[in-house]
Amino acid sequence: MPIFFYGTLRAPEVRTHVLQEDTMRLEFCEASIVGCRLHKVIGATYPALVFHPDATQPIAGLLAKNLTETMIEKLDVFEGQNYGRAPVEVTIKNQPNTQRAEAYLPKNLTNLYGKWDFEDWRKNHISKFIASLSDNCQII
Repeated sequence: MPIFFYGTLRAPEVRTHVLQEDTMRLEFCEASIVGCRLHKVIGATYPALVFHPDATQPIAGLLAKNLTETMIEKLDVFEGQNYGRAPVEVTIKNQPNTQRAEAYLPKNLTNLYGKWDFEDWRKNHISKFIASLSDNCQII
């Protein structure tokens, strides 16, 4: 099943570090999801995607296709025990219909605040984020 990347995994540098294998076989489509908001997580620079019934702004992301089981296992480890894969409906850019996919959603909603922005993260936090991945034996 395709997986919708809405946060740090939108950055190719993070995907390459996490998957540690040839990501050239993957197919990526620009996609979005409606009915959700991206929140900051207390003490972290990565986001959490949360369903909000009044949310009307699309959340941009990438739909990753052709993932192997090994890649999915690595993504599960990267996302950690606080996130789990859940079914979502996404819209691929320039296509009218939605497509089923999975996204990593937070299991705990009490440590969220504010709005997370990919471009701000990319500009201000990606270098430190990548360094923290390299420093840790287990990816968080």
